[in-house]
Amino acid sequence: MHDQIDCFEEYVSNHSITDLLMFCRFEFSLLERLSLLETCCYFGSVNIFFFLISNAECAITEKCLKASIFGGNIDIINECLKKQQIDKYCVNSSIVSHNNQFFEYILENVMFTSNFKVESTYCSDDDYSDNIVYIDHFDFEDYFDHECIIESQNLNAVFLLYMKDKNLIFPWCAAFPQSLDIIKKESMNNSYLVLDLQFLHYAINYGCIETVKFAFSQNEGKIPEYINLDSLLFYAVEKNSKEIAEFLLSHGADKDTHDNFGSTPLYVALINNSFETAEILISNGENINILIYYYGETTLHYALDKNVKKSLNLLFSMVQISTFKINLGKQLFIMQQKNVMIKKFWNLLFHMVQISAL
Repeated sequence: MHDQIDCFEEYVSNHSITDLLMFCRFEFSLLERLSLLETCCYFGSVNIFFFLISNAECAITEKCLKASIFGGNIDIINECLKKQQIDKYCVNSSIVSHNNQFFEYILENVMFTSNFKVESTYCSDDDYSDNIVYIDHFDFEDYFDHECIIESQNLNAVFLLYMKDKNLIFPWCAAFPQSLDIIKKESMNNSYLVLDLQFLHYAINYGCIETVKFAFSQNEGKIPEYINLDSLLFYAVEKNSKEIAEFLLSHGADKDTHDNFGSTPLYVALINNSFETAEILISNGENINILIYYYGETTLHYALDKNVKKSLNLLFSMVQISTFKINLGKQLFIMQQKNVMIKKFWNLLFHMVQISAL
């Protein structure tokens, strides 16, 4: 880890390097362990790395290249590229590790043709070697996973891709609130870049309310028919995007709509523990008595059956705001200020539920 080559040389002079190479493993993840050489690549221990490949004849593996990208040592990366070629895992590794210098190198040197060449030496300047690796076919879409950029929140990678080709970042750039200026610029001549279901899903999933508002302001504020506001509301509720759910309701999304299973937005909010969004739905008057036919229960029944205290607290504290009254048919409700007793007659079973100090 600290690249203490003197200590390492002293150790191997008194111990078997074969045993060291065989038994020394670094736990990179729960499912993956690295060899000694791969560990040097990962930590950027350049002196021990070159000692091992020179004196122990260690083979440079695909894992070495991947680990070296995480480590970020240019000399180790160069050496690995002499033996291994760039693949999808290398590209994604540069993204996840925020090694944007290497990611930029890939973008600048990858040719978008059926037969392209990758210079196998990477340096911090323009002094590249003549080592060339040929690959029969390269489709950048197959070698680039935008989910890696989103999950690692690598905003620099977004901008690098945008400078290479703006089409590479749509529609998933909506997951970054910082990309709004780019979105506004590119949608000036093509509003349908943002009036796109995938684009809106990314924005909702990551709570980018300003991006959603901008998309809805396009096309003179007219929402195309292919954009279903109700389905977007379900998505916002599932992701607990409180502000976006409220925005969609204000633009005509139906609070009492059903999905294919008969679930209402409030029901989906409760089963996903999206309590803040559920509060918005109730304050907008969602009917808590609608029967979810697929599950054979109402939203209130779900809260009671699951004994979800937070759900019950939410429902009963907001019931005065709701424009609907509790209706359980033959079921008897006795509500008090701090205690609620519910008596059911289903299947001749009586359930007493007492909630105190919720």
